[in-house]
Amino acid sequence: MEIYIKSNHYKLWMIITNGDIPIPKPKVECTNEDLTIMELNTKSCYTLSRAVSKNEYNKICRLKTTKVIWNSLIINYKGT
Repeated sequence: MEIYIKSNHYKLWMIITNGDIPIPKPKVECTNEDLTIMELNTKSCYTLSRAVSKNEYNKICRLKTTKVIWNSLIINYKGT
């Protein structure tokens, strides 16, 4: 999974392993650059949720951040 994600967009892998990039201002004041960051945060979460089975998706769909989802997957699949 790591190689697949890195090959598509390396920043997504960085977000998955380090956590979402924070946007410190209200959404109404966001610039195009902020929107790009928000898009990357969302794409990283989407990438993980599409890479798992429906059963596993049901376990992670309520988790809020990509890092929390990734940590959950690490715990569930460690050693497999």
